Amino acid sequence: MKGTLSSFKPRRHTSVRAQITTSLREMLVDGRLKEGDRLPSSRELSTLWRAPEPTVQRALVPLVKEGLLIRTPKVGTFVRKREKRLTSVGIYAPDDLWRNSSYAFGRALCNELHGLLAAQQLEESVWVDPRSAREQDHPWEELLRAASERRFQVLIVPCVDGRKIAWLEKLPVPVVYLSSATLPNRVTLDTEGWAERALGLLAGQGCRRVGAICSFRRQEGEVDAGLHDYNRFFDALGKSAGPLGMELRKEWVFQPEASFANTALEIPEFGFRSMRRLWNLKERPEGIVVFEDVTATGVLMAVMREQISIPGELKLVLHRNAEVGLFCPVPASFLDIRIKEVAEALFLQARRLYDGSEVTAIRIAPYPVGPESPPALPLPAV
Repeated sequence: MKGTLSSFKPRRHTSVRAQITTSLREMLVDGRLKEGDRLPSSRELSTLWRAPEPTVQRALVPLVKEGLLIRTPKVGTFVRKREKRLTSVGIYAPDDLWRNSSYAFGRALCNELHGLLAAQQLEESVWVDPRSAREQDHPWEELLRAASERRFQVLIVPCVDGRKIAWLEKLPVPVVYLSSATLPNRVTLDTEGWAERALGLLAGQGCRRVGAICSFRRQEGEVDAGLHDYNRFFDALGKSAGPLGMELRKEWVFQPEASFANTALEIPEFGFRSMRRLWNLKERPEGIVVFEDVTATGVLMAVMREQISIPGELKLVLHRNAEVGLFCPVPASFLDIRIKEVAEALFLQARRLYDGSEVTAIRIAPYPVGPESPPALPLPAV
């Protein structure tokens, strides 16, 4: 075995830890390291590769997580016997995904994943975390035990925040997230592309003054990793407006002042109040982009309340999840996210991780639709 391991020579100017992980993964996947083989100790590997022992230890962590290696305290690290084929997938979600009416996207995504896994004839286990929001910031022992017992080979997390990621990343199986956190093992919405395309739709309709109503906040100063892509959204708005010949004033961009406690109620209310404030300004934009769809429901309520002529006085570009839909009683343009595409990307990441491949984040691009007129509804008989 040492002959095989000694073939690895770290290169300069590149992360030694990443090189060790990648090289060992290749040896494990192609069979150069056999099932049941015991690896030399971290100290021996450190000497063999002329790398710091802590670096070697950290480099082995992803391989244990992927099920390629198994560590037994006071005994050693061994090449694990593993199924060559992915056969079982776990899905983790908080129980309020089914209780909160604003989480229609998450529920639709779980349904898409269920259909996709069934079509692939894979065993599916759903882990619904019944604990309080505060308790979910800490490891769920039942899920940890199931992962340790390999009751699923890979875990998909379709709804997550940064605090949960901290402990989910420590599970001894590969984990794939739908998240804006800066992780390679994720699927995320291309918020930058969404903003650029939204302004492009307004420019195509002749708008020269534009604004935005968004249900998330720009983070100033030290940025939380989980909100990184949200800042990309606001940056893209600012960078795209100039080249399109558009004016984007600070007072025409609305974002919440604090996080929402009751998203089902507070996000539509935020959209409603923001639209009314925008419309009561002395100088107003000719078009606005609205993100996300729950925010758009409140914006549309305000449009009806203020009797704003759409698209005469104001043009709209709204976020919409295609499989969920969004009732819009006025002519508007949409940038659709296809939930089926999100499910397929999550499954692709899961398969790549299980196969031992290196992964990078997959960004889901929006699809422009419109301007689209409201659906014709039959009038009730008199």
